[in-house]
Amino acid sequence: PVSHIYEITGIPQPSANEAVVEPAGTGLPGTEGPESPDDRNWMERVFGFFAEAPGTGASTGANDSLEDMDGDTFDVRLAKRVARGESDYFDAELFNGTADRLLTALRTGWRKGGVGLRNSIEYGAADDVALTAMETNLYHFAAAKTLTEIQQLNQAYRNSKSFEDFMTRASKITDTFNRRWARTEYDTAGQVAESASTYYRLQNQVRLFPFWEYRTVGDDKVREEHAALNGLILPASDARWKQIYPPNGWGCRCYVVPRMRQEAETVDFERMRKQCDRYFETAEFKKSAAQGFGVNRAELGLVFTANQQYIRKFPNKAAKYLNRLGAADYGLPTVAKRQAASGGDMPRFTGMAAEWFAARQRNGAVILKDWQDRGVTLTEKTYRGHTTGSHAGRVEYLQAMTETLTTPDEVWLNTERGKAAYENYTMIRYYRDVVIVVCCKIEQGKVNALKTWFPLEMKARVINSVRRGLLVFNKKASE
Repeated sequence: PVSHIYEITGIPQPSANEAVVEPAGTGLPGTEGPESPDDRNWMERVFGFFAEAPGTGASTGANDSLEDMDGDTFDVRLAKRVARGESDYFDAELFNGTADRLLTALRTGWRKGGVGLRNSIEYGAADDVALTAMETNLYHFAAAKTLTEIQQLNQAYRNSKSFEDFMTRASKITDTFNRRWARTEYDTAGQVAESASTYYRLQNQVRLFPFWEYRTVGDDKVREEHAALNGLILPASDARWKQIYPPNGWGCRCYVVPRMRQEAETVDFERMRKQCDRYFETAEFKKSAAQGFGVNRAELGLVFTANQQYIRKFPNKAAKYLNRLGAADYGLPTVAKRQAASGGDMPRFTGMAAEWFAARQRNGAVILKDWQDRGVTLTEKTYRGHTTGSHAGRVEYLQAMTETLTTPDEVWLNTERGKAAYENYTMIRYYRDVVIVVCCKIEQGKVNALKTWFPLEMKARVINSVRRGLLVFNKKASE
């Protein structure tokens, strides 16, 4: 039904006799859309997202036209994979490249903000959790962008009259997605990360610096509305920071500096609040809020909000496509081959379960480290549920569990059993005699929690249930 199409795209359904606009493309709000590869109407293009791989379309002439050649650029290789039917709805190399660029921007910006990438291990470390949440958000963004770009390339192939025609169309699409929009996305990821890192540094110093000042870079590119906020000083606890904490629009370079109590003794806070409230009434703020700004992304753990995703309902609506992806889509060897290439048998824990927890717990939880050296919380409730009763046999896997966390062979981002949200990190380590699986996720935006660990049952159905989704780390690829 038509209502379903509006639901999955996140576009409000117009009321009777209401005028509608023809979208320029599927790009980011505030950017120019890609040149349309055909003259279909909007509804036809939406349905096109669900199309299968090209069965008909551009005639390629000689078969060697589709073969990868020395000197082929990434865009050319991508277009050829589409023409060969290898990238019908997803492309692993495109996803990895997109995600890697954004993650580089995120981590670079995070360092500039003053919070290190390796933090002290503590329960619910806010900056640790926020960084992981932002990385998850970027994986979602990269996956949604990949799905959208591949859909457009497949549609261009179907509508092309020749292979040369297709390559011309494909070049326009890939240039738009992989360069023009990618530059804006890269800059945004870096700006958001630096601002978020600064936010957590300021939060840690709030007793010494209880007031914050909004600043612009002061050049002629600053928006008039942002310039009106320059010099605004409010208590760090003022709720207005939830809406004005920068960035406040595409390309916004504003920032926040801390102020000590004596530096704010003469500030007229009532005037400052009115100054801020006038900003909320401007067309600039309303436009930016509609594009996904007007929120504190540090607190939300987001780089790109739902309105800035290529698929607005991601991850819930994209999960059925991503869950089709498995080891073969990433060119991974089978489980048996990975086990044969492993270093040896699994180390077994032979002590008492209660002693293991008691020796490591602090305030009723054990804080372990993951493969990125970040804290993962194992609560006493989860621990007891995995080491008593019918699960008492998992005690012997305790040492292997910690090794899987810190040095996994594969890390997959997928859905938790029975859930739709794409936020479950599945870590896998291959030993010669057994395969260990550990799952973690952020709970309530506050704690990166260890949810379960278990030996992998050697059945195709079970194997495919864990080796699926987005492959975000592969040990062999990183060596």
